[in-house]
Amino acid sequence: MQFMGNTGNMTEAYNELDWFKDIFSNTESDRSVKVAKQSLKVFDLFCDYQKSTRPEMIKKYQDWIIMEMMLVEILKPILL
Repeated sequence: MQFMGNTGNMTEAYNELDWFKDIFSNTESDRSVKVAKQSLKVFDLFCDYQKSTRPEMIKKYQDWIIMEMMLVEILKPILL
């Protein structure tokens, strides 16, 4: 699984704690980190409602984004 960070694509080694550190270093705000943590809690609730896990849902979104990017590349010559 890959996550996006300030340095681009990251592997699973880029975890929540790394993400929170990036948020704090960019904003220098504890409030931003609190909002990020709350956002993850809401996302976890959404995953539970969808009967899925966070990693499964992230993978679905990554797949959808990749498919959309591929579709744009395929359609670009037609649309231009």
